[in-house]
Order: sequence, then structure tokens, then C-alpha cells
Amino acid sequence: MRAEELPTLIPSLEPREAPPSVLGRNVLGRNRAGRVPSLQLGCTPVVADGYERGRPIPIRLVTMNGVPVERATANAYWAMHQAAVVDGVELRINSAFRSAPEQERLYACYQCGCCNRGTKAAKPGYSRHQNGRAIDLSLRATDVHPWLVAHAADFGFRATVSDEPWHWEHDGSTHSPDVCQPRMREGVPTASRGSYGLDAMLDS
Repeated sequence: MRAEELPTLIPSLEPREAPPSVLGRNVLGRNRAGRVPSLQLGCTPVVADGYERGRPIPIRLVTMNGVPVERATANAYWAMHQAAVVDGVELRINSAFRSAPEQERLYACYQCGCCNRGTKAAKPGYSRHQNGRAIDLSLRATDVHPWLVAHAADFGFRATVSDEPWHWEHDGSTHSPDVCQPRMREGVPTASRGSYGLDAMLDS
């Protein structure tokens, strides 16, 4: 799906609606190989401790294939995922929200170079993964990155780390319907609760 085929979006940084043609009941489209990409939702919301510029903030999470994702980011990702399906491209999240212990471990690995391949990581409390905006996507399929470059901005996602093409951040410029509302989940596989060990459960 080319950008010009999507409904016109307001050319500003004001919040805008995500393209409606990829939302709603048609959420299990098939890719060009005729296979339905798997994306299981865990819609029991959980509140976790996130961080914004070193300050603790509450983060409301759902899960996508078991990966905890901040709810507004998850809504935008769902819309983008379905647009990609229409184009025969399968997006997969490798990681999204990170807890403080996870970020501390990754930062320690970056500092010592003795684990996680010494991959660059932000100082704990300052990672965009901790404020819920960042997702890391699998680039194993060669058609994923070109599709993201062409279309991710339509859904409010931008590449913000030049040497990490898998890292995309939601800039808050789109408002997508809540994928965990019953009318949005019709026919969509769901999980009864997340599997990431957080205890502060909220009512749906």
C-alpha cells in the first residue's frame, strides 16, 4: 500500500487519525504468500514503572505476541501492522517496553562489552524503551525495512537512531482506535493476560 493510496492525513504535528482503511474488522489479512501473520493480543492492561528523562512515570501496557507494549504505541503499531499485511509485508516486534532491571542489564553490557555483543544502550531511566515510545522490529525479511522507510511515518513511527535500523519510535502524532476494545478484537486471537510477570492489574 503506497502512502498516496491512504486517506489524506493532516500535514502537521497535530494529532491525526490513523488511516481507517486498515482498522476495524479486517484485521486478519493475508500476506502475498497467502499466510495470515500471527499477532496475538494480551488485552488485560498492566501498569508498570516507566521512566521519562530519569523520572519515574506509570506506563500502561498490553502485550503483542507476549511482548509488553505501551498502549498508545500498541494501537499505532496495530494499524501499521495491518497496512503492512495488505502490502504482503509481515512486521514482528522483537522488543518494546523495558523494565528498569532490563535496561540496567543492557547498559551494563554496553559499558563492559562483555555481553549482548556490547550493543549500544541508553543510560537507565533515559531509554525511549522505558517511556513506552520505542519498538525494535525484526528485519530478517528483506522487504520490512524498505516498507517502514516508505510508510512508517504515516502511523507516527520514525527511525531515530541512525545505526539501528530496527529501532522505531512513536512520536504521538497519530491517534489510533484502541485495539483492545471488543469491536476491534472481533475475530482476533487474544491472550487472557500478559506473561511478563507484572502484578498491578487494572480492570479492562
